[in-house]
Amino acid sequence: MGNKLFIVVFGLWFTAYVQAQIPTPCSGKLVRIEQFKSNYVTSRNIDIWQPDLKDTNQKLAVIYMHDGQMLFDSLITWNKQEWNVDETVQRLLNKDSIRPVLIVGIHNTPNRRREYFPNKAFDLIEDKSLADSIKKDIGGQPLGDLYLKFIVDELKPFIDSSFKVYTDKSHTYVSGASMGGLISFYALGEYPHVFSKAACLSTHWPGSVFRNSPLLPDAFMKYAKQKFSCSVGVYFDTGTATLDQWYGYGFNLAESTFASFNCRLNTFVFKKFEGANHSEMAWGSRFQIPLQFLIAK
Repeated sequence: MGNKLFIVVFGLWFTAYVQAQIPTPCSGKLVRIEQFKSNYVTSRNIDIWQPDLKDTNQKLAVIYMHDGQMLFDSLITWNKQEWNVDETVQRLLNKDSIRPVLIVGIHNTPNRRREYFPNKAFDLIEDKSLADSIKKDIGGQPLGDLYLKFIVDELKPFIDSSFKVYTDKSHTYVSGASMGGLISFYALGEYPHVFSKAACLSTHWPGSVFRNSPLLPDAFMKYAKQKFSCSVGVYFDTGTATLDQWYGYGFNLAESTFASFNCRLNTFVFKKFEGANHSEMAWGSRFQIPLQFLIAK
C-alpha cells in the first residue's frame, strides 16, 4: 500500500480520536452539546452551526452531517484539514444561492466503521467468508441501524424542539463522506419519510480499508433496488486518487442502478472529480456542489 493511501487509511481510524475542543467558525454561531446521551449508541458531542442571517426569526432547513469534528475548524482536527462548511454555506447564503440551513455535526467515535456500515446491505453479501472478514475489519457486527435510530428517534426530536427549524422531510437532509457517505445513502433508504435528500461524497463502496471486493457494491445495489424510489434524491461523487481510486466499480454500478429507476432529471446526480483525493480538503473544495443539490433556491 502506497504512503499516500496509508495516510488516508490511518486517518479513517484516527478521526475517531480527535480532540474535543470546540471549533471556532469563521462566521455564524456554533453550539456544542457535550456527550449527547443515547439509548442506542455511545454518547458523543454534537456541534450545531447556525449561519449569520438578516432575519433571525426565519426557520431553517437541517443537514445532519457525520464526522462532525472535521467540519468547521482545521486548527483542532487530527490532520489540520476541515470541510469549511461554515464558509461555504455562508458564502452561498450571501449570494442568495441556497436556502438558510442549520448544520448538525455528529461526532464519530471509536465505533465509527461499525456505526457507518449498513446492516441490511451487509446481510445481502453473498459470500459469507467475505462477510465474516468484513466484520473482522470493522471490529464487529455493523451498528448502522442503531446509529440511525439515534439520529431519527433521539437527536432529531431534540433539534426540532430546540431550534427554529422545519421538521418535515422536504427540509431535512443527510450528508457525509467515505463511510459517512455510505451511512448517508443508508439513511435515505431506511428513512425516506424523514430525509428527502442525501449527499454522499467519496462513498466508500468497498466497506473495508483492507480489501476491495466487488461483492460489497453488489450488495449495496441489491439493497438500493429494494429500498429506493423517485421520492428521494441522492448526490454521489468520487475522486480518483488515494483511497478514491478503489471506488470506480461501485460508483459506476451505482450510477447504472439508479439510472434504471427512470426518475426525472437530477433526482440522482453522479459526479467524478479526476485527480481528487480522499480528504477533507478535497471534500470541502467541492462541497458547494452537493450543498446546492440539497438546498438550492
